[in-house]
Order: sequence, then structure tokens, then C-alpha cells
Amino acid sequence: MATLGWHLMPGTHVARDPEAAVRLFTTAAEKGEAQAQFWLASAYERGQGVEQNWSEAARWHRAAAEQGHAMSRARLGGQYLSGNGVEQDYVESYAWLTLARESRDEEAKAPAEGVMTALTPNMSAEQVERAKALAAERRRD
Repeated sequence: MATLGWHLMPGTHVARDPEAAVRLFTTAAEKGEAQAQFWLASAYERGQGVEQNWSEAARWHRAAAEQGHAMSRARLGGQYLSGNGVEQDYVESYAWLTLARESRDEEAKAPAEGVMTALTPNMSAEQVERAKALAAERRRD
């Protein structure tokens, strides 16, 4: 179901229909499918098929990130860094980016590493340690 939505969003092999794609993503995301949650969050980030809504993007990225979705972890970390849709929080950002960086997903690793390089000098040693502990806790869940 979510895969059909993925084809509908840009019109790959089918007529382009972003609104229908979002409906399919939503149905699958509400059932707990991490990839659908990522795609739905991405639609909210871009305002494709729905009105742009950074809070909804963060909500769905968090749902996918908690299931281990590497790109959602990276994007959620970016949202915590910028404060888009969530309250800016360097500790949360660093923790999510750490988990994204540890993944096998090269598309998630590279941006996570770059953002962490820029983020770390703006954090105290205590904040970095709290973020590492938070990442370790999430790793166990």
C-alpha cells in the first residue's frame, strides 16, 4: 500500500497524485509501518499532497526513528537542531544523529556526520555526555 503511494507521489509509472499518496502513507503509517511513516513525514516537510507542517513531520519521523529508521533519525536530529516543528534541543539532535550515523544506511550516515561536526562545538561537554547516554538508552529499546 505504501509502495503504491511512493509511485503516486512523483507519478512513477502511474498518474501523479500526491494527495492519494498521502492517504496511502497515512493508512500504512497508522498501522506502524516505518517506511510509510518516513514517507508521510517527508510529505509534511515538503508540503506535497498536504499543507507543509513541520510538527507533523517531526511526529512521523519520531515514530519511524523509534523503530530504527535511519533517515528519520537523521531528519529528526536535523529538526531538533533547527527547531523546525519541535523545540530546539541540541542534546536531542545529537542523540538522534548519533543513531543515524551508526546505521548501515549511507544516505543517512553522511548528513548525520556533517551536522554533528557542526553541532558539537556548540555543545558543552555535559550536553554531549547526556546526548550519548540518551542515544545508548534508545539503542537498548
